[in-house]
Amino acid sequence: GSSPPNVAYALQSLHHMFTCLLVGETLRVAVQRQQRYEQQQLLQQQLLQQQQKQQLL
Repeated sequence: GSSPPNVAYALQSLHHMFTCLLVGETLRVAVQRQQRYEQQQLLQQQLLQQQQKQQLL
């Protein structure tokens, strides 16, 4: 009764789990970054529009 195969399987499962977690976290961070970037772009556009209106007045 040797146990190495079970150990290898357990390590493989752990590795797979960590990989999934890592990919999920990376995607989540990327999405947050993208949303933040879009918000900044919107804010900049609004600021520009306000400045243009002030120049017209």
